[in-house]
Amino acid sequence: NQRNYGGGLYALNSVLLITNCLFRNNYMNSGEWMYHGSAWGAGAAILGGRCAIGNCDFYQNNSFGRGLQGGYGGGLYLQGTAGHTVDKCRFIQNYASGYTGRGGALYAAGSGVGTFSGCTIVSNVSLYYGGGVHMAGGYLRNSLVCYNAVGANTDCSGGGIRLEGGVVENCTIAQNTSTYNSGGLSMTAGAVTNTIVYYNTRLDDAAHANVSQTGGTIDYSCTTPVIGGTSNVTDDPQFNGRLTGDFTIQPGSACINAGINADWMTGANDLGGNINRIINATVDIGCYENNPAIGPLTCNFVAAPREG
Repeated sequence: NQRNYGGGLYALNSVLLITNCLFRNNYMNSGEWMYHGSAWGAGAAILGGRCAIGNCDFYQNNSFGRGLQGGYGGGLYLQGTAGHTVDKCRFIQNYASGYTGRGGALYAAGSGVGTFSGCTIVSNVSLYYGGGVHMAGGYLRNSLVCYNAVGANTDCSGGGIRLEGGVVENCTIAQNTSTYNSGGLSMTAGAVTNTIVYYNTRLDDAAHANVSQTGGTIDYSCTTPVIGGTSNVTDDPQFNGRLTGDFTIQPGSACINAGINADWMTGANDLGGNINRIINATVDIGCYENNPAIGPLTCNFVAAPREG
């Protein structure tokens, strides 16, 4: 390791293939000799080059910053312009600590940093921005961001995601918490499409519990209250079991066939492994595609009772 980068792995301007690895209980300290110091990527810090990371677990890593600084990316810190890929990885119980800790699971830096797809980002914590993810660039697709938290600092925001650039597509952001400001998504720039942002919590009051937006665009997404943008819906997404971690959607959900198709979806899977990301011609909102052709027969409806 080099100084404040990469408790488990540090790569500088490298071309790497990393698969089926476990990054666990790594600790990145900004240094006993630094009163104000940051730490980058307790699990792994990858700067420059081009790396492909697949089917890896980042579990209980801690980036610890000192003084008025913080840790960046408790699980993974990724920087670059050549397009890294992170596919089907799991980020669980990672921590970006320190006064300005950002990205409990993941910190993505740079407009061309890469694509994160099919990831599960659960129960991570930061103290300033992005309990789950802090993005300044790149693409986050087909991913679940839930049960993450941001807190302690009165300026903290984005219990699930802090978006300062980049694109969030077909993700589900739910059951995240912030002590202050937005519990789900905090965005100053970038674009959000086909994404559910629902059932997030702001502890100091109910305002902006799901979304706090000062810039960027949100379209074809599901959240409440009403926000500006194209073809957004406010209806309950009707998760099958949000309190037990099942964020698939029920038949009759307003999120079914309510998104907008994109080229990358052709032949792509959703987070649940459905062969087609698009079923019935139009993509669903969220990380899971409702597939009526599999499983038991189900229905979901509301009807007024009648007697006689």
